[in-house]
Amino acid sequence: MRSCGWAGTILRVDLSSGAIERQPLEAGFARAFLGGQGFAEKLIFDACDFSERDPFSAKNVLCVAPGALSGTLTPGSGRLTVAVGLSPSLGGYLDANAGGGFASELKWANYDAIVITGQAPHPVYLRIADDQVELRDARQLWGKRVRECDHLLQHEVALTQYARLIIGPAGENRVHGSMPTCDLFRAPSAGSTGAVFGAKNLKAIVVKGTRGVPVARPAEAFAAFRAVYEKNRAEARFKRFGEQGTKWLVELSGTLTCQYNMQVRDFPYEHLSIERFRKEFASGSKACHACFQHCDHHWQINSGDFSGEQGSGGEAGTIIPLGPMCGVSDYATILHLTNLVNDLGLDSITAGCAVATAMHWWQEGLLTAADTGGLRLEWGDAQAEEQLILQIAERRGFGAVLAEGTFAAAGELARRRGLELARLTSLIRSNKKRREVPADFRPLKGMAFSRALDIRECDVLNTDTLMAEGNVDYERYRHIGVPEPVARQWADSYICNPMVFDDKSLAKFYSDNHLSVCNSLGICQRFTTWAQMRMGLEDIARCFSAVTGIDVTWEDLHQAGDRIRQLEQAMQLLHGFRKADDYFPDAYYNSPVTQGRFEGAELDRGEYTTELENLYRLRGWDKDGRPTAAHLHQAGLDDVAAKLRAVELLAP
Repeated sequence: MRSCGWAGTILRVDLSSGAIERQPLEAGFARAFLGGQGFAEKLIFDACDFSERDPFSAKNVLCVAPGALSGTLTPGSGRLTVAVGLSPSLGGYLDANAGGGFASELKWANYDAIVITGQAPHPVYLRIADDQVELRDARQLWGKRVRECDHLLQHEVALTQYARLIIGPAGENRVHGSMPTCDLFRAPSAGSTGAVFGAKNLKAIVVKGTRGVPVARPAEAFAAFRAVYEKNRAEARFKRFGEQGTKWLVELSGTLTCQYNMQVRDFPYEHLSIERFRKEFASGSKACHACFQHCDHHWQINSGDFSGEQGSGGEAGTIIPLGPMCGVSDYATILHLTNLVNDLGLDSITAGCAVATAMHWWQEGLLTAADTGGLRLEWGDAQAEEQLILQIAERRGFGAVLAEGTFAAAGELARRRGLELARLTSLIRSNKKRREVPADFRPLKGMAFSRALDIRECDVLNTDTLMAEGNVDYERYRHIGVPEPVARQWADSYICNPMVFDDKSLAKFYSDNHLSVCNSLGICQRFTTWAQMRMGLEDIARCFSAVTGIDVTWEDLHQAGDRIRQLEQAMQLLHGFRKADDYFPDAYYNSPVTQGRFEGAELDRGEYTTELENLYRLRGWDKDGRPTAAHLHQAGLDDVAAKLRAVELLAP
């Protein structure tokens, strides 16, 4: 299939045999699963052996997929999905997402997805230049950090302005929280996908495309793009995102995150103000492909220990875990650590949470210098933090213990020191799926509801109910692009009240579908309703219709989002997840915040369960979260129903 929007080809790479095959994209498949996350999920579902529990097995499936609109000028359409059939850190299916230029280059090279299986006999990298696809020896690159590897690749690949995914030492060493760094500074950060690259001996993927993407109705497409641009440009938040990125959220989230969510009152958040960053460090704006918002920054450190160091990135999701969560408030140090984790190929949230956990254990006397090899892990000790991050990536010293993840580290410490395991695990901030939760969301019920259900860390493309909460009414919902019947339902509910659980399932249901659509089309959430900008599903449907020539409504896209969610739930059930995993640990419930601005706030387990079962009902699942055959049939997923029925995981 070579049509408008999609490239028309799935690229399959078997690293064990070295075989490279091109599979034509089927029209029905494309329309049902859209691209990006949707393609990755279905391709992995079809290829995954769910009985295999070793994420580093050659059987594990890796998929890289641009969105259906990536490569066009659709606003914010530069997002890429990186997904694995079995995540080392989750123990289930997981997809991550990154901006930059990789998604567009892959589409321009004529590929809608790369499916990678097997295990190379020695380190290799995948070079793609339009029709020229080859595996090349990467033994000379193994052991190199990301930037050094990129520098060496520039002399090898004989391409100009190519895009790349590269793993650092963390991925090679199969570290919990490792990732392939995208274009040096972008992070498909969730789920330890870098460790799967490392296990497969795949050091990097580089791609250069020159084919472009055909658009079915160019004048209509340009009008749809321009309408989004004009609406968003009129928003005050557009200017704020463009000038400040998400760094303004650092001060806002202050009392929720400092010293691993301990609600410290006197942390100097003013040291991390966006005004200080812009005055002392920012050197220019940076944008992904097709982004007119350019929320990222280039920066430079002009004085002190790291004087002369330059980089990009460092949004709230990086600054908070590497800074306040570990008690560090020096901006230059945090930017330096941002460069470090990108260069090592480590997810900043997971790395920051691991260090903060160790520091918390240290404060409680559960960890001593005898355990850390002399490293003293006091709150705010940035040098100790840097040393521990290096140890984690290189699997040496106490870092080798944390490299397996905080829960595994707790088990090892309990064994070594004869401690009660619960004393250690009670200080790890995560949901029941053991996904890091880098803030105390007990005061915010919608955020808490989302984070308890999440399969990946908090990031810009993760799901939550923010679009529906706060000082919002019907007019405001319509203003930010919520379709009329949904806006009317929300306005007549308790969704906008962040202090109660009531009706949060309604917001979560719509929000999850919305995000699955965006992740499948490659659209950044910063342009959309999710960020309270004005690109809603109706706008997205107009862009999709004009680019592909296939007329769809917002309801069609919403149903596609539900289909993708059904598929994801089926995979997690096949991997062993159950209703009991859709909660926070027991200690989060009926346990009030004891100090700080939100003192007294707590989560009620009964109220939470009511909303959880309401969400299941909206999805067509039973009270245990199992899909029904009828709903899967309606979604065109009879093959999924058959696989669930075979192992008695369909709802009766």
